[in-house]
Amino acid sequence: MVARSPQRQASAGAVRPDGGRPLLYPVPAADLPAPLRARATPGARFAGAVFPLTLPPVRRGERYAGARLTVDLRHPDPVRALAVHADPGEFGLPPDGDATTPIGWRARHAIAGRIRPAGWGATVDGAGSSRFGWRFTDRRTAPDLPRELAGHALLEIPEGVSALLGFLSVDVDLTGGGRHHTGPQRPRRFSVPVPSAPAPAPATLLWLAAAPEPRDTGRDGVAEVLAGIAPDSGLGARHPLPGPGGARFAALPADTDVARLAAALAAAVTRAPDERLRVRFALHRTLAGGPPAEAALTALLEAAAVRSALAEHRDATFALVVPDALFRDAIAGGDGPPDPAAFRRITADGGGHAWLYLRRPGLPG
Repeated sequence: MVARSPQRQASAGAVRPDGGRPLLYPVPAADLPAPLRARATPGARFAGAVFPLTLPPVRRGERYAGARLTVDLRHPDPVRALAVHADPGEFGLPPDGDATTPIGWRARHAIAGRIRPAGWGATVDGAGSSRFGWRFTDRRTAPDLPRELAGHALLEIPEGVSALLGFLSVDVDLTGGGRHHTGPQRPRRFSVPVPSAPAPAPATLLWLAAAPEPRDTGRDGVAEVLAGIAPDSGLGARHPLPGPGGARFAALPADTDVARLAAALAAAVTRAPDERLRVRFALHRTLAGGPPAEAALTALLEAAAVRSALAEHRDATFALVVPDALFRDAIAGGDGPPDPAAFRRITADGGGHAWLYLRRPGLPG
């Protein structure tokens, strides 16, 4: 995540957070992903929080190779981070599309311009506690972090807490003329009012796309698979619509059990009479009033990482691609089938992340 802020001049040793103030926006409990709702404290309030970090200019020949931003919340009744996000796609702000979750929609409207994707990586820690943070790194041969960064978290706030109190601390790694470490700097204290109750977010829509692989079998493999799915698997009586290249697209009920649907799809492919049949599926979530889902679904189906995985594993009969936020919300916290551990994270076309599951004969999951 990258935050935009006015450029300021400072010495290399004066690394400090941008103003020392997080940006908060309210999140109703109903907007929380199901795994987080299950862990949330009854009666608590929730807020999304962006913690900006501005790195000052450095001497000629020096570059930022890494930065660590740590948040330490201080309350008698503990305020904790339910989730700490490594990139915006994890909570529904993909780099190549519109918001796909109510939280992503609220973040985009409340803190527009403060979060955008970047070409660096972040690791996180401290989820579930009052002390958490981000480690920003640039893994290129000549690392050079952007100077405006930000971390995002979902906070659980007890009733009666009117202001978020805590400290921000920063330390950085510089490279150029020999790599060296500076910091941590003296923590900066912050106090931010807890936001009031939020307005309703748009309704959530769920979509399915399917396409045969390869396309020259001479059969309508997608129709064969969908015909073999029980009505209670999520598709119900909604018939998928034809799309390009033999693909099908379908709108699903918003409360569809995504993990159960994935298991039903994989089983239907396994039962198909044509052993040559290989089918790619993609699931995607949008918000009412947002852009059509077909383009995003097609991008998932046709992602280079998916094509490469199927080319490598010729025995795979079934591929399912799920965007990052939907996987974390609907699949990651379950026990399968399919086994969440059998999914692998891929870089989707456009720079965001998704999760890929391949069904291969004789393998668990």
